[in-house]
Amino acid sequence: MAYPAVRPTSGIYHMTRAYTTTSPAETEELARKLASDLRAGTVIALEGELGAGKTVFVKGIAKALGITTVVQSPTFVLMKVYEVQHHAVRRLVHVDCYRLDGSSDLRAVGLEEYLHDSTSVVVIEWADKVPELVPHDATRVRIRSVDEHERTVEITSPDRS
Repeated sequence: MAYPAVRPTSGIYHMTRAYTTTSPAETEELARKLASDLRAGTVIALEGELGAGKTVFVKGIAKALGITTVVQSPTFVLMKVYEVQHHAVRRLVHVDCYRLDGSSDLRAVGLEEYLHDSTSVVVIEWADKVPELVPHDATRVRIRSVDEHERTVEITSPDRS
């Protein structure tokens, strides 16, 4: 995994880090490392084309939080909630917006409650489809396919100071 230099960004976000992964295992490991610094109440907005590795990234976060059940993208159910035994985080909320045309379905299943829950970590796949629901201080993760195996992962973290 390559770890290029940190480059500051303007606005609310403090920094963007870009990484290169060459396998699903490396993408998952990168997510595990990100999760080691997660705070309860964090929202992660995932973006990337179909097959880029968004769900693989979520699996890494889930493993870091101690979730042992199989994590699959909740494409048809929209949202899956996993209870977590962690010192600060009580649940991982995994959302998939791939099949959505808007945010009303997510409101109907109670996503907004989790977005404001200080004991949950919420990960939203295809977050660009529901920008009005993504908090301004969300951590943004963009995954781009370079080729069949290589991915560029940009993680933009909010300034929490």
